[in-house]
Amino acid sequence: MENQTDLPLPEKDLPLPEKELSSPSQKSNSKTNILKSKFFLGFILASGLIAFLIGGFVLGLNESKDQTVCTQEAKMCSDGSYVGRSGPNCEFAKCPSLDSNQTANWKTYVNTVLGYEIKYPKDINIEKLNERDILVTRLDVPYGGQEGKVPTGGMTIYYRGDEGLEKGNDLPGDPATKTTINGFPALQVKYQQASPYINDIFISDLENKRVIRGSINTAGDRGYEESSYKTFSQILSTFRFD
Repeated sequence: MENQTDLPLPEKDLPLPEKELSSPSQKSNSKTNILKSKFFLGFILASGLIAFLIGGFVLGLNESKDQTVCTQEAKMCSDGSYVGRSGPNCEFAKCPSLDSNQTANWKTYVNTVLGYEIKYPKDINIEKLNERDILVTRLDVPYGGQEGKVPTGGMTIYYRGDEGLEKGNDLPGDPATKTTINGFPALQVKYQQASPYINDIFISDLENKRVIRGSINTAGDRGYEESSYKTFSQILSTFRFD
């Protein structure tokens, strides 16, 4: 009979490895930490956005303070047009250039009573109304009214006193723009309900005493009005007190 070796019997009821289970308090702490992290991140993002908006507002405010608001003033150019002030130094814009050959043969009218002069082309007629006032018309302008004795368009230059622009301006109800003509202070008056080719300019001497009013009043077809207005404006741009 062979020897029989007894094999060891398997152990019974061996304990299983314990699995760590999270307690309710640990789960609560974990959720709280996550919420805190999200809140902190949101707070940082919101703070950054607010700081960005405030910085942009302050920068824009500073830029608006640095911007110079130029006065609504104009300067009459030699071609009869006007330019205003612009840029950081509020300097007058550059005037359009006028061909010197265009004015080389112009005549000069001198008013010795009031002490001023203007230049005018050869196709212009100057009629003395009295010792102070003149009527400027084109030679080819049609006449009408009062049995054909009144031009349908022209420019009258006449005296408005020696008490400065404020009192010399006899059109106080109409909007006026400050301007200069050859360095002399002036006021340009445009009528809102009238033709764009009707214009009044009051010019004073440097002491703001003598005041001359130049009234441009053209009539006729559009082409005639435009060309006449340009011519009279160019003549007025040559005005100078002595």
